[in-house]
Amino acid sequence: MVCIGKTKLEMERLVNPSNTNVINILHGGIMTEWLVEISMATASRHSNGRVLLAHVYDINFSKKVFVGNVVRFISYICNVGNTSMDVLTQAFVNDEKVVDSLFTYVAVDSSNRPRIVREKVEPCNEVEEALYNNVKKIRGNWIIGISKVKAEKFNIVDENEGLTNKSKDIFWVSPSQSVDGMIMSASRLLKQMDDLGAIVAGKYAEGTVVTVHIDESSFHGPVKVGSMLQLSAAITYVGNTSLEVRINVFCNDLEGNFFRVTSSYFTYVRIDKDGNPSRVRQYNPLNDYERKMFEEGVRRKEERLKKKLLLI
Repeated sequence: MVCIGKTKLEMERLVNPSNTNVINILHGGIMTEWLVEISMATASRHSNGRVLLAHVYDINFSKKVFVGNVVRFISYICNVGNTSMDVLTQAFVNDEKVVDSLFTYVAVDSSNRPRIVREKVEPCNEVEEALYNNVKKIRGNWIIGISKVKAEKFNIVDENEGLTNKSKDIFWVSPSQSVDGMIMSASRLLKQMDDLGAIVAGKYAEGTVVTVHIDESSFHGPVKVGSMLQLSAAITYVGNTSLEVRINVFCNDLEGNFFRVTSSYFTYVRIDKDGNPSRVRQYNPLNDYERKMFEEGVRRKEERLKKKLLLI
C-alpha cells in the first residue's frame, strides 16, 4: 500500500499564442489534452506500464486561462481496483484552481488486455480519507450502470442526424496522433471533439465561444492507428449565454468493425471581446426531436449545477 499523496505527479505548461483563441484565452481542447497527458502519465507510472482511458467524469472549467499564464497541474491516484486506477487531476494558475477533473484508466498489456495493478493506495490523513471515500462513491455510481455503458459500444445510430445545427469530421488515425504508434491518444481525441463542438457552437452563436464543461463519458474501446474516425456534433440546448453540444465518435477499424468510441455533451459559453459572457440568439426547436433534446438539456444543465467533487 502507498499513501495517495505519494502518487502525486506535477507538470507545468506555458500558454503561448498558438494555444489560444482570438482574444488570447486558452482553448478548452488544449487544456483537456494537457489534463489527460498528466493523468495518463500518473496512471502509467503507478502501474508500471501501458494504460488506456476508460472513463471521464465531469470536467469543470471554472476560470479562464490567458496567453502568458503558467498552468501547474497536480495529479494523484485516488483509488485502485484490480486493473483500474482513478486519477484526480487539477490545474492551477497563480495558486488559483482553474479546472477539476477525474479519470479512470485501465492497465493493459501489449495486446490491450487488462492486467493487474499490484500496488494499491490508501488515505493517510483526513483530507485523503475524504477524497478516497468521495471518489469511491462517484466510481460506484458509474459501476452501477456499467452494463448499459458496455452496450453503448454497439449503438451505431448517430442521434445527431435528426438535429439541424450540426457538423461532421472524418479522418484517418495517424501514428502522430498516438502515444506508442499503435493506439490513438485519448488526449488527442478529446481535443478533436472539443474543436468540432466549438465550431458548431461558434457558428450558431455567431461569435467566440469557450469551453466551460465536459460531461461524464466512457470510452468503449481503443482506437488503433490506421482506423477511420467519424465525429458528429450537434446543438441540443441553448441558454442565455451557453450552448450544449452533443458529440458522438464512431470508429471503422482495420478489421472492418464499426463501433461507437464515445459520446459526450460539451458546454460552451459565448463571450464578447473583453472575455465576458454575452447573449446568444434565441433557439427555436424545429421539430419534436429537437424539442425533446432541448427539454432534456434543461435537466442536464440543472444536474451539472448540483455535481461537485470533493478534492484535495
